[in-house]
Amino acid sequence: MIDYSVRVAGGSVCAARGRDTYQLRLGPALHDIYLALPDASRRNLAGCLVDMLSDPFAHSTPYGVDDGTVRSVAHGLVAALVLVGQETMTVTVVQISCAEGNGRTPDSSQPLL
Repeated sequence: MIDYSVRVAGGSVCAARGRDTYQLRLGPALHDIYLALPDASRRNLAGCLVDMLSDPFAHSTPYGVDDGTVRSVAHGLVAALVLVGQETMTVTVVQISCAEGNGRTPDSSQPLL
């Protein structure tokens, strides 16, 4: 699992606990999918995910029934399904979908529909 943290202006990493900042988690297979996205989609998704780290509920929508855990983000032609861990202050990406290029992402990511 790859953990990304937000760096503050001084260069220190904000710890997830005791802070208002969530930590982003992205597994190796999804990280490869993220890196394979077209440039514009990668930037759009990165922007969505960074916004979620400050307030995941303001920058995402419920996926299905609003259980406060499963959320989705989308911008342009890219979307992601995430799990929000309120107690652990984590945002875990579980799926990435993109309609750019040939209309498919690598096989390890399933479409959101």
